[in-house]
Amino acid sequence: MLCWFDYVLDHKLCIPTSDRTATGRVCQQEFGVTIQQGSLAMKLFRKRSASIVLLAICLPFSSLAQETTASVTGHVLDPAGAVVSGAKITAKMVTTGASYSTESDSTGLYRLPFLKPGPYEFTIEKPSFRGIVRTGIELTVAQKAVMDFTLEIGAVSQTVSVVGNAPLVQAESGDRNWTIGSQRLSAVTLRGMNSIETTWSAPGVTVTGSATKLRPFDTAGSQGENINGGQSGQNGQTSGNLVLVDGVSSNTHGVGIGFNPISDAVQEIAVQATMYDAQYGWSTGGVVNTITRSGTNEYHGDAYEYLQNTHLNANSWGNNRNGIPRIPWHINMYGGSVGGPIIKNKLLAFFAFQQIKQVQPDPFVTSIPTAAMAAGDFSHVFTSGGALQTIYDPLTTVCSGGSCVRQAFPGNVIPADRINPVAKSVLGYLPAPNAVGNARTGLGNLVNTGASRKFVDNFPEYNG
Repeated sequence: MLCWFDYVLDHKLCIPTSDRTATGRVCQQEFGVTIQQGSLAMKLFRKRSASIVLLAICLPFSSLAQETTASVTGHVLDPAGAVVSGAKITAKMVTTGASYSTESDSTGLYRLPFLKPGPYEFTIEKPSFRGIVRTGIELTVAQKAVMDFTLEIGAVSQTVSVVGNAPLVQAESGDRNWTIGSQRLSAVTLRGMNSIETTWSAPGVTVTGSATKLRPFDTAGSQGENINGGQSGQNGQTSGNLVLVDGVSSNTHGVGIGFNPISDAVQEIAVQATMYDAQYGWSTGGVVNTITRSGTNEYHGDAYEYLQNTHLNANSWGNNRNGIPRIPWHINMYGGSVGGPIIKNKLLAFFAFQQIKQVQPDPFVTSIPTAAMAAGDFSHVFTSGGALQTIYDPLTTVCSGGSCVRQAFPGNVIPADRINPVAKSVLGYLPAPNAVGNARTGLGNLVNTGASRKFVDNFPEYNG
């Protein structure tokens, strides 16, 4: 039922009191837009619990703070340039079959908001005028397009077809958008299918520092990304850019962004460098707006795998010259996506998955207690300057006049009965030192030459 519920949210379904139709209810939306829902969806909707109903009412309104849809507005005119009222304008999404309708008002103005990004076909009908069918219209995220229509005198059955994808005028907003769609995303080579990397080539974007160290679908990809002077960093240092995923902020103060879908699950990414609307709030730099894919009326899918291992990889020239064998390295990244109709024009689904299995050298040097330290004997531990590293007895602390004095353990040895039994048990799980370490401090007495294993799953998208 998750697919159906997403379908309801995607279409901004409300609780109507309007008339029933042969195909279901007609729900009146803002600006006079009507959305027809089939009888199957209505039956399913009536079976949901009261909590689901409240969720369906509240969630669409809470998600409108950052725009994830497109809108089209314009005027309908007759051959003499006079306004035409009452003309029916219908926008049909080619991939899903979802249709959105409205009528021009007394000034000839129409408006179609809340259109999901994607390919559309527009139809205009008015008695005594020829109908118009305009195809090849591609809408992008947060686009506010203007499209006027001029009707010709004639019967409605006579249709004028306009084919082409001429650039739409965006007169209602000063946004400067750079958009990359799913087809271009699939054609670009990305490390680990990481979608955030595509924004690095957008106008007004520069990359510095840790962003160049991007790992597969790593959330750190936004760190060091500078958009129009605003830079995103780590550990709350800077948060100059706003990163949105389906209209929800993905910004965090710990790792740049909290969620970064793989490119296989992304429909398009828009980068707004300057002149964006106040709806995007606190950003001092730019806005990265990611829209995830959804199902369509056609089945589609893909699968991929990327493999490296010690047997396939060649040794480096330097290692061969010095007689050093190949360093163990294993990485297997695989995944895929599938989408299509469950019930055509009514229930659509999309699913994407990616997993990474990686084994790589992970050498490091650290310090652990010696057997003498574990027994409480610190008589052999010195500072780097050669002075004894004194261990004080906290029970001998005496404070007077704002200063405190305490005594060292005799011989710098903690008595066995003063060692916490829990701490002593924990020390038993630590490995024994395998290196001499520093002659004075004893630091660096454990060298690890093993490899680390990393298994990462990513289920980035499942919606209808």
